[in-house]
Amino acid sequence: MNIKLHPSLGNFDALTGDEDHRLGNSIVTQQKCVHPILLWKDKHGIFWLMDGKHRYSHCKRLNLPFNFTTCEGSEKEAIALAKSLNEDRRHRSIGARALDAAREANAPE
Repeated sequence: MNIKLHPSLGNFDALTGDEDHRLGNSIVTQQKCVHPILLWKDKHGIFWLMDGKHRYSHCKRLNLPFNFTTCEGSEKEAIALAKSLNEDRRHRSIGARALDAAREANAPE
């Protein structure tokens, strides 16, 4: 399966070095990703990675299989789902969420 990184991934905060290191260690210990990676398939049949870029990267580097779920909705729905999953998992602050909302409000359509 050929997976491309969706441009919206740039809207999420990057993991700190420590967070990324802990995630990598967890994947090595478990020999898998605990949380599935979110994909969205566009009308051309291209799979886009919407959430789980660090998990995907570690699994690829370690040559481990990864679980995924595919969003069946529109691109806009897939972006909203990825944002929700990311915020819930990372426990983002109200300030960080407000900054994202301001970016979205000013983004060209």
